[in-house]
Amino acid sequence: MLPRKVFLNDGWTFSESGTSTFLSIEVPGDINDALHKHGKLPDPHVGMQFRQYYPNSAKGWLFKKEFSRPEYKENAELVFEGLTGAAEIRLNGKVLGNARNAHRPHRFEVAELLLNHNNLLEVEFEPIEVSVGKPRRNPFGWGNERTMLRTPPFNFGWDWSVAVPSTGISGDVYFECDNALRWVNINYRTPEPGRADFFFEVSRAVRDAGYEVHLHLTGHGVDIHERINGNMDVPRWAIEEGTIFSQHRVFTTVHVPNAKEWLPNGTGEAALYDWKADIVIDKKIVDSKSGKLGFRYVRVVEYPFRKESGPGFSYEIEINGHRIFIKGANWIPVTLWPATATEGQYRRLLELARDAGFNMLRVWGGGIYERDLFYDLCDEYGIMVWQDFMFASNAYPVGILREEIKLEAEYQLKRLRLHPCIVHWCGINEDVFSWAYPGCGRLEGVVQADIGDYSGTGIWQFHDDPEIYSMILRGLTGLWANGVPYIESSPASHGDCGNLPQSGNCHFNCLGQVMNYPDKFREHFTQICSFNTEFGIQGPDSAFETRRFLGEENCKEWPPSNEEVWVAHLQRGNRGPLWKMQLDVAEKLIGPVDSFETFIRNGQVAHIELMRCEYEYYRANRPDCGGTMVWMFNDCWPTGNWSIINYYGRPKPAYYAAKRACVPCLPIVVSRAGKVEFVFDNQSLDDCQLQYKYGLMKLDGTVIWSREDSASAPANKLTRLHIIPLDEEEQSSPGDHYFLKVKGYDIVRCFYRGWRNIVFPAAKPTMEQVRPGIIKVSAGNTYVRMAHLVPKNPLQIVDFSDNYFDLGPNEGREIEVTADSSELKLLHWMSNWE
Repeated sequence: MLPRKVFLNDGWTFSESGTSTFLSIEVPGDINDALHKHGKLPDPHVGMQFRQYYPNSAKGWLFKKEFSRPEYKENAELVFEGLTGAAEIRLNGKVLGNARNAHRPHRFEVAELLLNHNNLLEVEFEPIEVSVGKPRRNPFGWGNERTMLRTPPFNFGWDWSVAVPSTGISGDVYFECDNALRWVNINYRTPEPGRADFFFEVSRAVRDAGYEVHLHLTGHGVDIHERINGNMDVPRWAIEEGTIFSQHRVFTTVHVPNAKEWLPNGTGEAALYDWKADIVIDKKIVDSKSGKLGFRYVRVVEYPFRKESGPGFSYEIEINGHRIFIKGANWIPVTLWPATATEGQYRRLLELARDAGFNMLRVWGGGIYERDLFYDLCDEYGIMVWQDFMFASNAYPVGILREEIKLEAEYQLKRLRLHPCIVHWCGINEDVFSWAYPGCGRLEGVVQADIGDYSGTGIWQFHDDPEIYSMILRGLTGLWANGVPYIESSPASHGDCGNLPQSGNCHFNCLGQVMNYPDKFREHFTQICSFNTEFGIQGPDSAFETRRFLGEENCKEWPPSNEEVWVAHLQRGNRGPLWKMQLDVAEKLIGPVDSFETFIRNGQVAHIELMRCEYEYYRANRPDCGGTMVWMFNDCWPTGNWSIINYYGRPKPAYYAAKRACVPCLPIVVSRAGKVEFVFDNQSLDDCQLQYKYGLMKLDGTVIWSREDSASAPANKLTRLHIIPLDEEEQSSPGDHYFLKVKGYDIVRCFYRGWRNIVFPAAKPTMEQVRPGIIKVSAGNTYVRMAHLVPKNPLQIVDFSDNYFDLGPNEGREIEVTADSSELKLLHWMSNWE
């Protein structure tokens, strides 16, 4: 008899603890979302209405469900895949146990407690303020208290989210019946192309009965069957129990001729095979599991910088022997209350990541270990995953959490290790050693707490962080992650400060240079960075969306008269309100802001230009640089700061800059350190033959000087075509710019002096429906700044293959669109931005 699942997701109700008014609730789900759907609280996404949810964290919440006894013969285990909050679980008045960790399942054997009818299952969550020991510090949330409870850290307040913590049954609830004869664990590893080592572990009952494993591997023309006998031929002295030769654990190797490799997005095909493994006893299948297999082996390589780059080591991900330059983004939870996210939202976001040319997403440590769907789609799309354990930017008390940390890590490592997309594990986002050596810099004068002192009177990270990240998590990753690399923190370097860019991985961006030295912001990129796991650039959402979530009345005056709602909704950071940081960058880089409309336009253009710079400069630093990832990809609620995809799944303008900069083969022009570099980055596995023209031109298309040449661009390498001294005297106008035109590619430009002082001409671009799904945008006889198509109905979601781009005189570009030209408007720099 196969183990059977009986789901209990339907029919739940909830109420505030101690009250008798129960409301229906979806499971998986969240009490905040349910209260909104029942009309008890307003839409948290608009204005300041989210603060009406604050009292929920001071209340307890009771979930209950009645059900009849499921059919089973031998046993029935009750399984909660996710419980977000500190909960007590009761069945028919009997306490089954407690849960304080949202990042792992909880299981209870309940067969002896079940009645035939009218069983009552209750889950009672204690108030969050009780669980963490303190009420919220201020309207922006909690501090280090959040670490006392293993729930998503971002829910307690971050600089892009609000402090409305999730509470509820956040995963499936089900009975697992008659599971004595079952798989305990299946693992495989692919240490070389075409070789798959499978490892099987069965339950005690299966071992005692004697069994075979039937393994079936298919795909790409392969159809392989293997049988593995549980009665392994082992020496009698190796058997603990005399005559029993059957083993809990057996293994085999499958060789696949001419196997197709799993390669990252933009490098090759992410080839997947299907496998199925059955336990067979007396010719009957008693349990079965299936999944995907990708031939992918991974390692981190560190090579010394080139001599001209100075001292340092690269930090590169190598997949199947190919050094892969990382182009990606940081991923946060899809919604404010993660259990409420839909499959459609996941598919939409990951399709956008794939289409942007991203080959890696970092699952950031302040969120959640994502759903199976996320990793399944990353496997399919060739998107590598840098997986943080769920620790972020705070001191975690190992003396209190040690056992939960071990249980959580074991579960997640074993759950995720069969996904070829998982290529790197990381202990924490920004541990204490990210910023200084103990006693130096930011940590100078900081008093270390005594071991075991979690009273809040001292800092315990100095002794707890090494145990959690260098001992527990590094050790468990080495044991169960199939050789996938691990690093203690993002960032972490070989120097005193863990955030030094010349080794390891760092968090590094150009915002400080832009705000302090805007005329020389490109000098930031003279620093070679080994691998940047976070570069943070900000930009507002569209005018329509910003009015939608701030309220129309809060967007009329400039500067904003109701600054409180701007700070509350757009959040604040180390430098103060984030909208003011965006304003500062926009004015210094693009031009004056005197209205809400120019704030949106200049802020978005600054976001576009800096996004492009970050990706292109890092690509131009190959092979010393191993890659870069933007902070951040998506939003969990409507706001306007770090992300390139807004909460509603619409790309912000900077998304298209990232997409253009992340194609596999890219011509690049960069200026820094008194030089102009013309390069071509070929990240494909095929050589390219190039014919190109480069030089200096004016906005009106007049060429000041140019040269033509040809070159070979070897596979997976950066080719430096030409490096010339920067001659500022030859640029007579702010609009003069260097260009590189490679045959078969769009022209690329570099405005060395920036954009603030350029007077762009009045433009009259046109659009033409070339054929269904294709629209051509043409410049006419003038330079067009930031041509972009928008739907006439701002609520309509329309996808564009490209958008928000410049066109020189007489240039045009064909765009794939999911709407007819009659449904669209063509706008540009001089238009009112919508």
